[in-house]
Amino acid sequence: MASTAHNLPLPLTPLVGREHELASVARLLRRSEVRLLSLIGPPGIGKTRLAIAAATSLLPEFAHGVYFVDLAPLSDANMVLPTLARTLGLRPSHGQPLMPELVQLLAGRRVLLVLDNFEHVIQAVLAINELLQATAQLKLLVTSRELLHLSADHTFPVPPLSLPPVLADQGAPRTLALLPPEQIGTYDAVQLFAQRAVALQPDFVLTPENALIVAGICCRLDGLPLAIELAAARVRHISLQKIYDRLEQRLPILTGGAQDLPLRQRTLRTAIQWSYDLLDSSERLLLARLAVFRGGCSLEAVEAVCERNLTIGVFDGLTSLVDKSLVQQKEISGGEARFFLLEMIREFAYEQLTTSGELAMLRGRHAVYYAELADRAEPELRLANQKYWFHLLETEIANIRAALEWSIECGDVTNASRMISGTYLYWIVYARHTEGMYWAQRLLARLNDIAPEHQSRFLRSAALFIIYRDHATAKRLAEQAVAAARAGGDKRELGWSLWALSTTLSSGAEAEAVTEEALDLFRDVGDQPGLGLVYNSIGERARLSGDHARARSAYEQSLAFAEAIGDARRQYYVLYNLAFVAQREGDHHEALRVLRRSLALCQDLGVPTDVIQELLAFAGSLGALGEPLRAAHIFSAAHAFLQRSGTLIDPSDQPEHDRNLAFVRAQLGEAAFEAAWAEGQAMTFDQAVAYARSALDVEHQSAPQLAKAFHSADDLTRREREVALRVAEGKSNRAIAEELVITERTVEGHVSNILAKRGFRSRAQIAAWVAGRADPAS
Repeated sequence: MASTAHNLPLPLTPLVGREHELASVARLLRRSEVRLLSLIGPPGIGKTRLAIAAATSLLPEFAHGVYFVDLAPLSDANMVLPTLARTLGLRPSHGQPLMPELVQLLAGRRVLLVLDNFEHVIQAVLAINELLQATAQLKLLVTSRELLHLSADHTFPVPPLSLPPVLADQGAPRTLALLPPEQIGTYDAVQLFAQRAVALQPDFVLTPENALIVAGICCRLDGLPLAIELAAARVRHISLQKIYDRLEQRLPILTGGAQDLPLRQRTLRTAIQWSYDLLDSSERLLLARLAVFRGGCSLEAVEAVCERNLTIGVFDGLTSLVDKSLVQQKEISGGEARFFLLEMIREFAYEQLTTSGELAMLRGRHAVYYAELADRAEPELRLANQKYWFHLLETEIANIRAALEWSIECGDVTNASRMISGTYLYWIVYARHTEGMYWAQRLLARLNDIAPEHQSRFLRSAALFIIYRDHATAKRLAEQAVAAARAGGDKRELGWSLWALSTTLSSGAEAEAVTEEALDLFRDVGDQPGLGLVYNSIGERARLSGDHARARSAYEQSLAFAEAIGDARRQYYVLYNLAFVAQREGDHHEALRVLRRSLALCQDLGVPTDVIQELLAFAGSLGALGEPLRAAHIFSAAHAFLQRSGTLIDPSDQPEHDRNLAFVRAQLGEAAFEAAWAEGQAMTFDQAVAYARSALDVEHQSAPQLAKAFHSADDLTRREREVALRVAEGKSNRAIAEELVITERTVEGHVSNILAKRGFRSRAQIAAWVAGRADPAS
């Protein structure tokens, strides 16, 4: 059988990743109703490369040819049909309309046309549509930065290459998902960087030591293939760390592409300029203004910050920029639309904003908007809708940082103080005390410039940040907050400032007097969040002094207030404290039951650092109940997560933690403890949580009950399931062999099979997996 005629360019490098996208594009083009498929995406995303690969894979299915038509050189949409005719070898009759001749040539023929770079000849869409309507078997695969807006079009947005979950933090990348370094190399963006780097520097090797910095480079480049290739070209000249550092300003370093690339793709700046030049003046202005945001923005934020003197409606303008792939749109929780610029496009747009003369005005409006958002957030973070608000602040954190920086730079410290005061609970819950303290200390140096009516709120927030590092200074700031609140005459604010002061007073008459005054004020104004906090503080002082009965009573009152207002964060925090009381009274079964309730609430709110602290408490009680192996696994997993996330154990909990860990070590013996510790390090976050949550179930369920909960493990044989269940019970291979009347070597073989089938590396992971299936809440 003769091969299909085609003029597809021959790629000189292999396609990295894109297996899913390639299969999806091919599958769509095989569907009879799909006559026109457009690959849409921003500059550098790899639309052309994907289109060529998909067309190549479909060559046998288009008997009359597959033809690639490069539209980039055209400057006039009227030249699209003549260019298409030349590509097909058609010599049009002099003076005759071209469309009828193209239709006659293509009629009855199964042909695929790949129209590349359609965005700057978008006016030719009607001619293309007419051609499709007149030819029954013709199919078109189009690459464009702009939507075609044709009813026949099936749009396929081309995503960036897959990226590991990392974040630039304090000048270096760190993992957010506690990802082992050896897994980083499995992501497509990292693989592309490594492939291109090896081509230019043959001794380049991706290692556990450099994988994280390569991941950081790829993330700073948004996973854009073109940008990654341009960055990889620098490995011959500068180190990976210097590449990463220089990508603070991305566009200057992303130059020097291969000479066989089109001119517009040899630097990212020219690739973006290509799209920018196609915008009208109002779209250019809106794009420039959007650069004031960091990490994306909501429609509400764009309307508040960017709408002034704009000749296009914000929603219409955003829609147009999304259609042109210069703005990305995604949905966050609750179905709310969020708009963001890829960082390289944002950098280009920021240059336009700077030259427009509007930068100061836009940054000022941006700062005011986020100060107002912080004001709205402060009470909500202690009420039933707190999950939404915590997640909103986490989504907006880059904007809040930018707004803080601008407010401090331009001297609007009152605005900055509002942001710190309104969001301080967010910084604490997300274990960002150090950063919160950094902002607070910058403002403390200019305290007298903060408007008097905002000083008390700011001072108590600063005290709560600084208490983790400098107790004496925190007490002094809280006292200043109380004085400012008394002067202002606001009972509610005075109550909150007194509560902040009470956290700096461990015991004694002064602590009791401050606490009682705060309670009276909160009762007067009916402030339930405040009452819950004060009762929790009373419980803390009683627990640390050994008065367990008073501690439990105070905690239960705090819990009641938290439940009444729907404060899930306060509920799990108080339950965690009640578990500590139970542990000190020796009732570790009660401690585990309370911790399980607490952990469920904590997981739902989505605060991993608090989950880790709860895992440590679980391990302590398991060790006391004679489960040292399980305790060691959970201790180990939790310590691994602490290290990777940069979280510290609460100083007040450290002595108890050290005693619990030493007790588990002593029960197991050094060799067994080290082996268990190594196994726990291999557990994933979800496995460790499931393992802890099931602590009360697995040891008390019968084998038939466990087997019933575990029956859906279809990839394991019956015997492998039996072995896995006994591994989860903590039994050795010898004990399993005796119970099942098989040899120990056979048990070893079953364990090896289970590890291989499930992709695990340790018995602890098997146990956690079984526990998760047996846990009704999982």
